[in-house]
Parts: sequence; structure tokens; C-alpha cells
Amino acid sequence: MKLTMVIYSLDSGGAERVASNMANYWAEKKWAVTILTLTNEEEPPFYELHPDVVHRSLAFKPRPYFSIRDMVKRKLVLRQAIAESMPHVLISLIDNTNISTLMATIGMDIPVVISEQSTPGHHRIGRIRDVLRHLTYPLATCLTVLTQEDLMYFSSTLQRKGYVIPSPVALPSGFHHEEELDRGTKTIIAVGRLSNEKGHDLLMKAFAAIATRCPEWSVTIWGEGKLRTELETLRNHLGLQGRVFLPGRTKRIYEKMKRADLFVMPSRYEGFPNALCEAMACGLPVISFDCPNGPRNIIRNNTDGILVAPEDIGALSETMEKLINKPKIRARLALHAPEIVERFGLEKIMKMWETVIYDAVSASG
Repeated sequence: MKLTMVIYSLDSGGAERVASNMANYWAEKKWAVTILTLTNEEEPPFYELHPDVVHRSLAFKPRPYFSIRDMVKRKLVLRQAIAESMPHVLISLIDNTNISTLMATIGMDIPVVISEQSTPGHHRIGRIRDVLRHLTYPLATCLTVLTQEDLMYFSSTLQRKGYVIPSPVALPSGFHHEEELDRGTKTIIAVGRLSNEKGHDLLMKAFAAIATRCPEWSVTIWGEGKLRTELETLRNHLGLQGRVFLPGRTKRIYEKMKRADLFVMPSRYEGFPNALCEAMACGLPVISFDCPNGPRNIIRNNTDGILVAPEDIGALSETMEKLINKPKIRARLALHAPEIVERFGLEKIMKMWETVIYDAVSASG
């Protein structure tokens, strides 16, 4: 199979991680895989790619505002790159990239699978792009979404082309959650872009309410983003210097998780969060807001994690303090958390993707 994937960048976000895992899996199966990214990436991709994966950056630098000129330029550059890769099937990930890909492939005899990697009902892409999404998405051969709730956002026509495929849990080679654990650091860990939807401000406020009663505990938030200065200011305002840390991005997140004692996902909305699945794979007890839509499809409440009411800072504080003070409950949740690998393991999810790919090829044949 000759396959081309289109994604805006191969930065450190969840969709980028999914794209890398998918490409590496198929390259290992001897598929010819090309990744096209729209950014001018002078540095290597954040996530390691299989040596047989061809990565081509299209060196496109869009303006921060919507521009018809940029849209047309992207379409032409992308169309040429797709034609040169000559795939049997084309996969596009993330809404804005999906729009560009569908416009670029008008009139080309190539099956196109588009994938929503966020929550379309909550993730705002702007009015013009939203109109373009509704105009272009019917051109796709197939659509994949992360949850059934996400699929219901789209028209009945698109739903008939739709497939629900969660993000895969791809563990590092040789990983065993039972080994090399270094618990006891009294660390709460969170992972995600420093952006509003990730809710790190809510986590800080929740921790501030219990910090004096839990003096040995700290919070580490791994990620980078445009809200760094704002979050650092909030941390200092809450008096949490030396208790809340923002060390930036890391390629060794599993090692960081193995040394933590509790994982918290304070997001305002999510797709199908990789970080939450990875924390559970590491045997971490987890707490998450019951936000739209992914966490409730991942956590089996009070079995392998705890869901609390969306954006309820008081409930999050109370639950964090409960687990801090009751290690037996943390141990019970941690015992079942690694079952996430059986439920959403790479092999299982990739079989679902391959079904979509072969359906797309058949529909276009």
C-alpha cells in the first residue's frame, strides 16, 4: 500500500503524535508512507519517525489571519506534492488541514480520508473556516472521528461516511508498566499545550485550595504554548512558586509519568487525549474533568480513574485531596489503569484504520 498523510506540522501535540505512530506502524509493515507537513520545519520532527517514512515539509507560512491568497497558494503547493507522491489513499488529520487537502484534491482520482482529531462541537476554527469545513467535508471519501458524540456533530450524509476510531495507545519499545516505577515523589503531573482548552489554570486554582494541607506535594505541568506567561503569573499570584512547575516539552513523557504519583487532566474539552491514556498505561491513578468528549470514553469511573464535573474547581480540589490522603484508593485505581492498553492498543486501533483505508479504496474503485 502506498499511503500519503497530510498534517499541518509534526510538533508535540496529540494529533502529531497520532500521525507519527500511524506512519511508523505502517512503515514497519512495509507500506510506502509519505508525510506532508505544511509548515517550514527547519528542525527535525518532534516525534521520531521510522527511517522508511518519507517526510516532506511544504514550507508554507500562512498569515495569522484568513487570506484567500494563502488558501490558493496552499492548495496549489499541496496538490503538486500529492500528485508527486502518487498514493493509493490520502489521509488528512486536523480540521484546517482537512479543508486544504479536500480543496487541493478536487478532480484528482485519489480516495481521501479526513480525520477530526479534536471535538468539532467545541473546538473553534473561525466562521469562514467553519463554512469551508461544511462545504468541503462532503467531498471526502471517508471521515473518521474520535468518539460517537463527535460524529453526531456532522450531517447525516457525512455520518454515513463516518467511522469512530479512538487514538491508539502506542507504548515505547520494551515498555512494562510494572517495572522501573519510582513512585513516592508526591508529584501530581499534567500534560498538554499551555492553552486555554487544556485548563491548566483550573488545576492551579484547585491545587492552591489544598496546597497548605498537602505541603509535601507539588504539580508539574509538561507542555509549551502561548499562555506560558499568563500561567506563570497566575502561579505566582496564588503563591505556588516552588510548588507548581512548568518545565516545557519533553520527549520522555513516559519516564516523567513513571516518577509521578497522580495524573490530572483539567481540560475544558478534549478529543481523545493521548496523555490520559499514556498515564493510565503507566499505572497512574488519574483524575479528569468529565469534559466533552474523550475522557468519559476512556475512564471507567471509580474503576481505573475518577471523573469530576466539568470545570468544577471545588470538586477537583476535593478529589485530589482525597487521593493524596488515601494511597489505597490510588493503588486500586492504578491496578486497573493499565487495562487501557488492551482496550485501545495500537494493533487494535490500526486494524480499524486499515478497514477505513480499504473501504476508501473500494469506494473510489
